[in-house]
Amino acid sequence: MIWTEIQKSLEGNKTRSVLTGLGIAWGIFILVLLVGMGRGFEEGVFKLFQGFSQSTVYIFATATTMENKGQPAGREIFFTSADLDYLKTTLPEIKLLSPETSKWCSVQTVSFETKGVAPSYFQLRNGK
Repeated sequence: MIWTEIQKSLEGNKTRSVLTGLGIAWGIFILVLLVGMGRGFEEGVFKLFQGFSQSTVYIFATATTMENKGQPAGREIFFTSADLDYLKTTLPEIKLLSPETSKWCSVQTVSFETKGVAPSYFQLRNGK
């Protein structure tokens, strides 16, 4: 009974039935395409970052947020060569250490960052 009703409806509205079928097929095609592109993008990003800075710790010196022992809040903290030497001797687990300094510069309407790094920086960034 229901199958005959469906058949009559399909036969009576052939154009609408074909267009509906094409719309559903097109939707499924687009869905499969987008899911495939998303998975490919995900794998590409993971492959790009594979080995990138693994087992790496970054320590940034910034300004203090609270006062301490009479020193005001907002005081700039800077690392010295002595601090880096202390870390190397105190923690034998540190294989590579690279201090980094950077400054943003502007020339007319273009802004760019300049960095100063140690030779071991490139070994650290590439995860080798």
